[in-house]
Amino acid sequence: MARLASYVKRDFLREHIVQIAYVVAGVALFFVFLAATFPYAEVLSSVLAPEGLEISARDQAMSFPFGVRMTGVRLTGLGDAHPVVESQDVRLTPSMLSFLTGSPGVNLKASLYGGVLWLEARRHGNLIAVDFDLENVQPGHYPALRQLGASFVGVVSAHGRLELSPDDITADHGSITISGSGIAVRAIRGMTPVRLGEVHAVAALEHGKLTLRSAHTSGADLMLSGRGVVMLARNLPESAMAIKFELRPSPAARSRLAFLLGLLPHPPGPTPYLLSGTLGAPTLG
Repeated sequence: MARLASYVKRDFLREHIVQIAYVVAGVALFFVFLAATFPYAEVLSSVLAPEGLEISARDQAMSFPFGVRMTGVRLTGLGDAHPVVESQDVRLTPSMLSFLTGSPGVNLKASLYGGVLWLEARRHGNLIAVDFDLENVQPGHYPALRQLGASFVGVVSAHGRLELSPDDITADHGSITISGSGIAVRAIRGMTPVRLGEVHAVAALEHGKLTLRSAHTSGADLMLSGRGVVMLARNLPESAMAIKFELRPSPAARSRLAFLLGLLPHPPGPTPYLLSGTLGAPTLG
């Protein structure tokens, strides 16, 4: 009987090979069509609109086998021509899990200032869930810094998960980890650069409060360690903050950065500094 069943299966496949091929091709075309017509812009807009942002691209084309590739991508404020972020190459693909759950989602891979950003955004109930991984970005390539005369040397990486509400900032929650290496910054042209070396920071977001659990630098001019909170406002520059940190310069930095250190409220040491005020108008005490 087993042998007879085997022959029957072979005969069935031979007799219906064309129909089977059509079915397979139809399923493949269905997924290609689904990917091609997937509402990428709508999903991205649902993530960006609550923050007052919009996205535009110079060109868009299909990316085999599924998804869209965009070039000359600009992230701007609503009604603002100046880009917040620019990427020359962005690839968007539908999150396959979203097909099964019924929640639209997209995967994004973007070249970003010498590094790469991977991001997945999808709906999770009334929230937008975002998982991201940022690798080896060079903030010194950011045009706005050069326009201000500032400089930033080194590479920065970050990863985290956020769940954001379009309407209620107190419903936002998540976590972020940031690391950097070879970091050196200069606030204005002509100023002595400050070498921070290795940088590591961990933050958590909950109920509209961003808690800086730890931040420290090592291996260069300044050893910095701090923690604090930022109470986020819908208008980000109005967010109030209270961050305490200690600053310990290396012996060489005490002389090389003497002018900058002299501008601090008190000499560096075990007594902490307090960074307060708002993100748009900070004060140091």
